[in-house]
Amino acid sequence: MADTFNSYLDGVKKDTGLTKPPYKFAGLASGKEFTLGISRVDEKGKESTVTTIKYSTKPAIVAVESITIAPKNATGTSLEAGEKQFTATVLPANATDKTVTWAVTTPKAGLSIDNKGLAKWTNVAGLAGAHELTGTDKSGKIVGKATLTLTDKVVEPEPDPKPKAPKSVEVTFPTHEGANLEIESGGE
Repeated sequence: MADTFNSYLDGVKKDTGLTKPPYKFAGLASGKEFTLGISRVDEKGKESTVTTIKYSTKPAIVAVESITIAPKNATGTSLEAGEKQFTATVLPANATDKTVTWAVTTPKAGLSIDNKGLAKWTNVAGLAGAHELTGTDKSGKIVGKATLTLTDKVVEPEPDPKPKAPKSVEVTFPTHEGANLEIESGGE
């Protein structure tokens, strides 16, 4: 009879009578450290000293399932510089990598969003309208969206400090001959 092997997991005999490598340790929890061991059993049934190694499993990778951007809709005034903070909520909360890459879907000179979700615009013309902003996970598959709508600044005309009176006003008075009478005012 040929030698066989026994396997141990954290000091507890797991399998006996193993004949060929590789010796597998299935069902190990992710993100933990284990002591794995192998011993040789000779033809007479005598077991050798258990040879052990420490082994750590990698943490489980939890994929991003959704990204929600807040605020979903925001407004600002174009033709004057401004900024608006957006935040991304990544789910599930225990996702392995919650990195979000921010972008303006249709880039325009004078409008940007940084890696912390801060959208900024300058006072250049041509930014009025709705702009889609996105937050994308590292895989590039999960995307959250928001809209920033910029409207042109309304410029109210300055009131005239001294309104000008009309130079003349035509007033019609009934007369015997039906003639019109014109009266001059003191305006400029």
